[in-house]
Amino acid sequence: MYGGADVVGQLHELRKGCDVLAATPGRLIDMIERGNIKLDNVEFFVIDEADRMLDMGFIPDVRKIAEKCNYGKRQTMMFSATFPMEIRKLAREHLVDHLFLTVGRVGSTTDMIDQKIIKVSLYRKNDILVESLKEKKGKTIGTDKHNYCNNIP
Repeated sequence: MYGGADVVGQLHELRKGCDVLAATPGRLIDMIERGNIKLDNVEFFVIDEADRMLDMGFIPDVRKIAEKCNYGKRQTMMFSATFPMEIRKLAREHLVDHLFLTVGRVGSTTDMIDQKIIKVSLYRKNDILVESLKEKKGKTIGTDKHNYCNNIP
């Protein structure tokens, strides 16, 4: 869901049912305020390009959205190429027991990131994650002297 597109068409698609919703902050807040969307049952809340949202002034909107989600039921993930201080502050405010994983130097971009999306059934997620990590076991990840994949059983 994003602004600039026909809201009626987006609502029509939404009413068919939704397992994954990708939305811009402004349009999502609009839908929440209109009563078209509730975030009570959100299981995974992903904030991608958090650094760009900061640059574009969307952080107050992201906070507003996060506060609408049920903290007890959801897992929140934030992704940022540079993770500036204000984004780290936002993470501390909205993430509990969070893990801060870096690739390269914080505050700079890197070409060492490979993104991989694997569609798996609900019951195979843990198995696939462990298999993927085992594939990396013993391999150097980036230029960091630590290799966290060596701790995988």
